[in-house]
Amino acid sequence: MPYYKDLTTNALHYIDSTQFIDRLPPGSVAVSSSEALASVVTRRQGRLALAQAGLLTTLETWVGTQPISTQVWYQDTSSFNRNNALIAQAATALGWTTAQLDSLFTLAGTL
Repeated sequence: MPYYKDLTTNALHYIDSTQFIDRLPPGSVAVSSSEALASVVTRRQGRLALAQAGLLTTLETWVGTQPISTQVWYQDTSSFNRNNALIAQAATALGWTTAQLDSLFTLAGTL
């Protein structure tokens, strides 16, 4: 369980090592990776996660090669849904695995 949730603020935090799981701050609980996976994140959270992973430029370059409807969606959306067909299409086109995409959404949920 590499994550814990602060029950006061509802914020999700990453734990660098499971050896620290018994040292969680008061008022927090450990959560599993699957519980930590955010299915919907804000545009800001998504772009920050992509930037931290070094993938923002790659994705935005790919978006620029897509039909105008995809470009408008990407530029104007207020949130990214993990189950959105365009997200799946982008991940496939860029060679991202399901695990990589899940990791991006999990990271985005912490930002």
